[in-house]
Amino acid sequence: LKYRLDASVPGLKRSGKLRPRVPISVSGLLGLPCKDTALSMSEEWVRMYKPDSREDHLLKSLRQHTEDLALWVSWDRWRSKVSAYERASRYLWAWLEERLEEAILENIEPRKAELMMRWLFGNMLIVAGGGEQGDLGTFRVTVFDPAGVTIGRDQEKDTDGSRASFEFLSGILKEVQNLSQWEELGSAAAELGSRESQLGLRHLARDIDYALVSIELMGALGGHCPLCPV
Repeated sequence: LKYRLDASVPGLKRSGKLRPRVPISVSGLLGLPCKDTALSMSEEWVRMYKPDSREDHLLKSLRQHTEDLALWVSWDRWRSKVSAYERASRYLWAWLEERLEEAILENIEPRKAELMMRWLFGNMLIVAGGGEQGDLGTFRVTVFDPAGVTIGRDQEKDTDGSRASFEFLSGILKEVQNLSQWEELGSAAAELGSRESQLGLRHLARDIDYALVSIELMGALGGHCPLCPV
């Protein structure tokens, strides 16, 4: 829960699936992915709004064991505040997946297909939030010296179709902006980013943080407490 609610901390480095053990942040924008590169925006959105099935199962189990706690009142209020943003962005995520599968995913390796999806979705979040679309640096060709050591990335060597990919994906971004959910996403992002919404989300985040500490104490103390999640 802390991991999902915590705003992105600007400049925080993450590696692989390691998750930082940080408190609910007082920096960044709560409820919105951090405004950084397209790939990190996409990663943060997945972290907040698209947990894997294991996390969903654990969350439901926790709720069953602690259903009488005030935690869930605050949690439901949080979910209500971000619902418009989550609904619109989830729809557009599904639309993008289908659009890319129909167009190119059968013809390229899965890893690159996933990067394209993340780049495209992250840029969609950035542009909907009023930012500028990023470049396609992720897909530039790596240049090696004769010994096989990486010496840089060269945009002039386009053996993997980087320019064509960029133009194609930029075209899809324009297609997205013709969907009704695009306006809904932009409005929801502006609302979540407003000072009033951020203050409300911070209060809820604080209440949730306090409630989670109490649940941790239940587990630490042991015994036969009927609310104990362990």
